Amino acid sequence: MNDCSDFGEGNCFDDKRTDLRTEDAFAWFLNRYKKGIEISDDLKTDPYDVIIMDALDPEDTVEFAKHLYKDLTFWGTLHEPLNEKGMLVMQLGMSPSVNDAAEYYSGNHNRAMLFNTIEIIGFQKMFLYQEFHSDFQDPWSYLVAYKSEQYAKEWFHNEAEINVRIRERLLETKSGMPVLKYVDGSTIQEYQRPSIAWDTVYCRKDPYPLECSAFHGQKNMLLGRNIFHMILEDGKKKLPSKMNMTEGSVIIPSKRFGKLKSNFSSLKTKINLLEDGANLVSSLAGCGVVRPLIDMDFVGKINPLLDRHPESKHMLVLTKDIFEDEKLSC
Repeated sequence: MNDCSDFGEGNCFDDKRTDLRTEDAFAWFLNRYKKGIEISDDLKTDPYDVIIMDALDPEDTVEFAKHLYKDLTFWGTLHEPLNEKGMLVMQLGMSPSVNDAAEYYSGNHNRAMLFNTIEIIGFQKMFLYQEFHSDFQDPWSYLVAYKSEQYAKEWFHNEAEINVRIRERLLETKSGMPVLKYVDGSTIQEYQRPSIAWDTVYCRKDPYPLECSAFHGQKNMLLGRNIFHMILEDGKKKLPSKMNMTEGSVIIPSKRFGKLKSNFSSLKTKINLLEDGANLVSSLAGCGVVRPLIDMDFVGKINPLLDRHPESKHMLVLTKDIFEDEKLSC
């Protein structure tokens, strides 16, 4: 496990870049990065690019675990020392299954509290992924939390970009064998979308998340310029409706439909296959009757539904009931 002889000095702990501390990590961070305390020069460190944390499994029932996962002071000390591009990576325990209850009401209650804590302390974007090579009986989940939303976009590099970055950073081996056994650009791309189980469990929250209602619910999913006419009346553009549409219905621009239709078989929703045009979308936005799904107030920073369905950022949600022949003035 600590053998670096194929590309280094032998034992990884002997590498000159290694600063190994056998201390209480909880106290180490609190003594240096707790807000409001004066730090002596000998305790100061340079900002970190990455902090990797292997804490107690969230399903643990020991008293310390309950405090750890909702301690804003401690988690704040993991946010503070990161540079603007920095990220926190941590294991989250066994991945949920599609049959599990919402996290808050299951044995993973601590994990639900942790998500809330991570959002409160200031991380701007979080991603969930699962890995099958951890030598556990079940797939294991992990969280990547970015300090800056701007740099979180790097999470979505394509396979080629990831492979180039890996090769730029890795040391060459003396044997010529690959350093990484299970990871390449394709593997990282698989991490970019949470599992359907994370999506399902997220949508079992109470109250029912509105984005889940829009995406998985029984509302109409509309594709179409033909849901409206577009006319000029008294020199003003108006949109008479061709059908009744309920608040919460989702409209998708047809240019995205080719990418989205493969997902529709899993949606419990009535789909109206209607022709669409980009001018309709801009007109509806000007009428004030739609909002982008991704911009709705209910969308949180940890949202496996939207991360699993990235095309949802193009969806528009009706914010009011619209009746057949009703004219929208825009």
